[in-house]
Amino acid sequence: MSNERLVLTDINRRDPLGRYFLANNIDFDFLPVAPEVPMVDMIADRIKNKHDVVLVLTFGYFIDENGKSREAVLERLFREVSQYNDFSELRRSITLIIYKNGDLLERLHGKRRDYPDFCKWLNSLRPIILTDGRPGESLKNSYIDCEFVELQTPNVQMDNVMPEFSTLKRHDPKTDYLCLMRDQNRKPARRWLNEKILACGLQRNMIYKFNRKENPFEDLESQFPQKLVDGFGWKEIVPPVAYYNQTNAELVVETMCHDNDDTFYLTEKTTKPITMMHPFMVLSNKGFLKNLCDLGFRTFNEYFDESYDREPQIDKRIQIITQNLMDLRGRTYEIYRDSQKIRQHNLLNLQHLSGEYYTNFWKNMDNVWKNI
Repeated sequence: MSNERLVLTDINRRDPLGRYFLANNIDFDFLPVAPEVPMVDMIADRIKNKHDVVLVLTFGYFIDENGKSREAVLERLFREVSQYNDFSELRRSITLIIYKNGDLLERLHGKRRDYPDFCKWLNSLRPIILTDGRPGESLKNSYIDCEFVELQTPNVQMDNVMPEFSTLKRHDPKTDYLCLMRDQNRKPARRWLNEKILACGLQRNMIYKFNRKENPFEDLESQFPQKLVDGFGWKEIVPPVAYYNQTNAELVVETMCHDNDDTFYLTEKTTKPITMMHPFMVLSNKGFLKNLCDLGFRTFNEYFDESYDREPQIDKRIQIITQNLMDLRGRTYEIYRDSQKIRQHNLLNLQHLSGEYYTNFWKNMDNVWKNI
């Protein structure tokens, strides 16, 4: 099959999908990046006289083999105009797969919100979309002509979780809560939550950060040797152990948080308190905790009012969460102490998911590959 099928892609060779292709002896070629030639013309030239072509395209900008940031092929195909070829016509003779190892569902939501023409164009192509989470009904309705296939959640893969950091914990709490979030214009829920926290004076019972800096966790350098922090590259996956030592529970503000959306996307923001064996509440999309339990985790409904997870409106979710924070001020140590079994279970489950990540990823890809 690998000798007959032409696979063209712009993914990185070190990506989990690239590893899958290499291990399964699936030949694939990288698409050229020459900006002076429309991408559709280069694809048309490469697939000439080919009868079984699979095009695997990433979403948004990506890092190439030389470490340079490149505009993804998919964006170029939408933006560029050729006098010789039309990708919508070319698409009829190829299998089109859209893939990104992280942030794909959030990017699809952003395109739906900010670039409806792109959303309409993508629908017209009817691609297979390999997701990094569970697309909700509202997202699937926006991309109704696309075929969604769920892969493993990438943020539980070994490179993105650090369960070994739990051994560094020396719990000596000084305050109730930990909440770290970045102020971003396109995430109004974070500003609404910040306003509510300040209005209720809850910041006085927290280690609390809300700013516009590129990395709100910049003081990791004061907690770990610089060589260790630099070695991770992506600093945000490093749990700030000192903060967990000083607090009893965390309020996680996840990447996706929208009204009337039940898309599930798990990031390092949630795996960090799991790694550090901390009780947590999560401000995210509706049903986030339910989906988390479907992955084998346990939540803290014995101690927190988790009815916020069933609320479709963000303001109601924020209201219930902040009421939790107010009601439990000064009593969070008991929650931490009494929830030990839940916290231990979650750490073990995270390690289990991390250990089986690539196995399940490859099994899922086997199913995709044999059916195209």
